[in-house]
Parts: sequence; C-alpha cells; structure tokens
Amino acid sequence: MPGISITEVIDGASLGAVRDLCRAFRRGQYERYADQIERIEGPYGEAAFEKTLAALAEMHAPPKGAILLAHMDGKPAGCVMLSYVSGETCEMKRMFVDKDMRRIGVGRALCRAVIAAACERGYARMRLDTGPLQHEAVALYRSFGFEPCAPYEEDGPKWPDKVFMVLDLQEAMKGEA
Repeated sequence: MPGISITEVIDGASLGAVRDLCRAFRRGQYERYADQIERIEGPYGEAAFEKTLAALAEMHAPPKGAILLAHMDGKPAGCVMLSYVSGETCEMKRMFVDKDMRRIGVGRALCRAVIAAACERGYARMRLDTGPLQHEAVALYRSFGFEPCAPYEEDGPKWPDKVFMVLDLQEAMKGEA
C-alpha cells in the first residue's frame, strides 16, 4: 500500500506517538458515544487510562505481545497491539486509525500486520472486542474472517452490548497463502 509503513514499537518517541493515538481514540469515543459517557468513564476514567498508557510497553511486551505503529508518508497514522491471553490465544487491542488517515488502507494494513505477528508467535486464535457503534471496525474484522463469539471479559462485562469476535489464525493464514 503506497506510503504506509508499519513498525514494531518498544519504546522512545514511537511509543509516545502510540500513546497520542490512543488518546485520540479516547476523544473519538467521547464523540461517538456522547450519550454514554458514564460507560467510558467507569472503566476508562482519565487516571486509569493514563496508567494503562504508561504500562503499554510492559502489557504488550515481546515475545508474546507487540505494539505496531503505522506511518503514512512519515506521519503516525494508526496503531494496534497484540496481547497474550493464554495458551494459544491472543487478543487484538487498541486498534485505531487517525481520523485524517481513514479509508486509505491503514486499518487493513494494521489488521494484516497484527494477524501476521500473532501467527509468527505461534498463536492459534485471536480475539477482540469493540464498541457496538464501531461499525467500520466490525466490517473490517469480518473481512478478515473474524466471527462473533461469546463475551469473554474475565473481570466481568464492562459494556453489556460490546461486540466480541474471534479468528482462527490457521484458517486465516490459509486464505493468505
């Protein structure tokens, strides 16, 4: 895809760019879910959110995890993270594409890259969750073969109508071959 590059991030300025993209995602959630702010603030209040951002490198550390940053013509365009769950299961986390970089293939490139990273690490399944109004994201995930699945939040449901999806990575890789 012209102009799109994806790198794995460990620390430094690139990690700062990822944190900035995550903050932009949160601001976008306030716009998209303006009538449900308390749902965002409950589990994702400012202090808790900043604490999560400070721990990103540890939460998604190699070899089991990854933080991927997309650039479009040198400018940070989007990010996605890979997180270990258990055994052969991983989770796609914090997929976000900057508002000005949408509809040009950045999300598709990030999705492809995080799936490849999961396969390289030997995972068999990838799960994810997203908000009920993230229609573009759900369509993207479906295009890669993700299917709806039962809720899995181990610490209890935070958002009753959240969308949960899973991908069989072996099947996904057959389609890429």
